[in-house]
Amino acid sequence: MKILRTEEMFDLPFDGEFNVDKEGIPIKRRITHWFSCFAFFVLGFIAKVAFRYKVINKRKVTDFKDKRGCIIIANHESYLDAVFAFLGPRPKCCPRIVARETLFEGKPWIARQIIARAGAFPISRETSDRKSLKRAVKMLQRKEMVTIMPEGTRRGRGTADLSLHSGFAFIAKMAGDAPIIPCAFRNVGKIKKKGERLHFPKVEIEYGDPILLSDFDCFEKKDRLAICSWWAMREVFALRDAIRPEQVDMKTLFPNDIDYSDVEEVKNLHIHHTTEELLGGC
Repeated sequence: MKILRTEEMFDLPFDGEFNVDKEGIPIKRRITHWFSCFAFFVLGFIAKVAFRYKVINKRKVTDFKDKRGCIIIANHESYLDAVFAFLGPRPKCCPRIVARETLFEGKPWIARQIIARAGAFPISRETSDRKSLKRAVKMLQRKEMVTIMPEGTRRGRGTADLSLHSGFAFIAKMAGDAPIIPCAFRNVGKIKKKGERLHFPKVEIEYGDPILLSDFDCFEKKDRLAICSWWAMREVFALRDAIRPEQVDMKTLFPNDIDYSDVEEVKNLHIHHTTEELLGGC
């Protein structure tokens, strides 16, 4: 087994198609799966015993494998969200997970190796990290799966300002209108609250129907990314709370962002895709 540099793994395929050279011949270099398979076995066993975790509508994600790259967006309430983002599509799919850069900076070599071999790659929350955005686009173009938590920090716990970041919609656009799949983590935030003992709630991961940025072409170009991001995150919280999207109070969830709930064009918008429809003849 070749020992890869952590930074090298950020740009190597983890799943999906191999890179190709100038003649179109596949370059069979990728991050090997031995560690991620081992981690899935260990973490999956612990999560199943301790939290009885369950994945709902998994096929809405796994059917994309080797056919089309997709972006999974999810709510963020705990550090453990990353664990369940890792477990959700497995064992069939191996998601790449966007992680904040501090998880890599200043950490021992072995810690960085473990995080990278689990499929994570860093992004800066404070600046426009073009390098990481380009990495995510390339992953989608290789038909890989990228998981992003657009809130940018843990809801009710993080130190950064809570905001609805539209970076995932921009990535979807640059990758050729990659499908955006809402994902909800239920009860993960209840596992460990500050000042309280460890709890063992039943954890659920649920995937929703895919959304396309092109669904919002009816809006002005300058507003499309923001409206798409707002709509997609509303779907996430509707899944989390098992309610209709119209019942989600986005103004309370994101008080510093524009709320489109009362915009007539948004109220009249109807979006419904299935995985099968988007894959077509793939």
